[in-house]
Amino acid sequence: MPRSADVLSYMDRMGFFRRMVEEGVACSSRSFTEWSHSRNSPALLELTRIQADDEISVIISTILDRMQQILESQLGYSTRVISDLATALTEACRNVVDHSSGTGVAAVQTYVRSGTREVRISVSDCGDGIRSTLVEQYPELARAGDAEAIVMALRKRRSRFRDHDRGLGLYRIKQIVREHSGVLHIRSGEASIAVSASPAARSVSYFPGTHLHIILPAGDG
Repeated sequence: MPRSADVLSYMDRMGFFRRMVEEGVACSSRSFTEWSHSRNSPALLELTRIQADDEISVIISTILDRMQQILESQLGYSTRVISDLATALTEACRNVVDHSSGTGVAAVQTYVRSGTREVRISVSDCGDGIRSTLVEQYPELARAGDAEAIVMALRKRRSRFRDHDRGLGLYRIKQIVREHSGVLHIRSGEASIAVSASPAARSVSYFPGTHLHIILPAGDG
């Protein structure tokens, strides 16, 4: 657990400790507080649980509404780009439900780095991971590494499902990131890939699921 009071305060503000308690993880070194900050901050969306229940559409709508508000009002993105990204992120969130035996989380926040405003969007789960979910349709991945599986998942219509409208989420996010000079980080299994102009892979310690981290700078419309 971090010792910095600022880091702990930020984790508290983002709802980290609340999520841990909901998942049954003891946080004895830090009890979460009922902060006075507005839950409707225009600059962030706290860690929001994604789970398979009757409210999944409402949960996804909450995530997308906050993302749209930030991209439109603070970063100047056009309605077309926001709509495309929302469609892609909807599939990413539904992948959590389809491929994860547990639950996932999403979060959104704006930052100012070196005088430039940017938004960071994360969707993460501890489910089966990309390689395990794709190997049903692509048996050759049984002999491949996690990096190869992630690269395949970034291609158009690569999914464990045969539906024509599946397998477009990561592909479209990759396109949007490249169009707007952003970065897409994907971590799954023992690999992490950063996608900007071209993918760059590196080996990491095992992660039992999939983590997406999208960085988009202020747009020009």
